[in-house]
Amino acid sequence: MSNATFLSAGQAAKQTGVSKPTISRAISEGRLSASRREDGSWGIDPAELMRWKESYGHRHPQPSQSATPSETPETPPLLIENARVTAELAGVRALLDAERQRADTAERDRDRWHAAFLSLPKPQEISGGGLFSWLVGKKFHHG
Repeated sequence: MSNATFLSAGQAAKQTGVSKPTISRAISEGRLSASRREDGSWGIDPAELMRWKESYGHRHPQPSQSATPSETPETPPLLIENARVTAELAGVRALLDAERQRADTAERDRDRWHAAFLSLPKPQEISGGGLFSWLVGKKFHHG
């Protein structure tokens, strides 16, 4: 038997949507044919697995994911609630975007003010009448 064409119990479980113990139990009860590999694991023919799945599936149907659920009396309130939650989520996203923009603007302003602060003269650079006279002197004596 070629191991490449046969599935392990774990692969078979994934392919059929059941647990590995379910596959092992089906083998031990003789409902699913499998062969022992050299390493002691099971080798399951994919065709045999599909045969077993079809016979096993009627007892444990897998819900169809492509089927549209039928309408029930609960459907309209759920649709309304879904629309409300969707609208609320859109509002929260808009608020989040606005807050991100506000934060970005605040960070740019902070950086600009920080740069302006760093360009101010140090106290030891100001002589005489303080900052005001230093600024006036800068403006009128050097301009």
